[in-house]
Amino acid sequence: MNRDPALREKARALLADKAGNREEVVKRYQAVLDKATGDPAQGRATFEKICAKCHKMNGVGAEVGPDLATVRNRTPDSLLGDILIPSRSIAQMYEAYVVETTSGGTLEGVIGEQTSTTITLVHEQGKKDVVARSDIKQMYVSNLSAMPEDVDKEISPEQMAHLIAYLRKPN
Repeated sequence: MNRDPALREKARALLADKAGNREEVVKRYQAVLDKATGDPAQGRATFEKICAKCHKMNGVGAEVGPDLATVRNRTPDSLLGDILIPSRSIAQMYEAYVVETTSGGTLEGVIGEQTSTTITLVHEQGKKDVVARSDIKQMYVSNLSAMPEDVDKEISPEQMAHLIAYLRKPN
């Protein structure tokens, strides 16, 4: 998100290399997913602790990312990939925007409410920054998801099996 285009490109290259390593993480988690039957009750606890900061499901959570009730019919493999490599597939209307302000600051978030004079950027736990349009120097869509790429540091493979069972469980 740096203002220097050369630095941004270097960062993108590094992040792209990191994304290649993500396939290895997916394989490691896939091995557990293939063997384990997840417990939706334990998955709900993981959802509430980790995912509800930005996603809503069954009335619980914040509205930063998509409502996860919409993913029930997705395959476990598809969900695993979307969770561990979130920038590979960003849901429409949940793209991360970068706003450079005239005062030299940089903000990032998902576009929320807009008026003729302001835009709102929504962040983790539903926190919001309202920015006057007159204070925007530059604004662009990031090619990276607002969702963290390293969720595997917070969710073990076993917890992931439980989480996916919870996400796929009918109401």
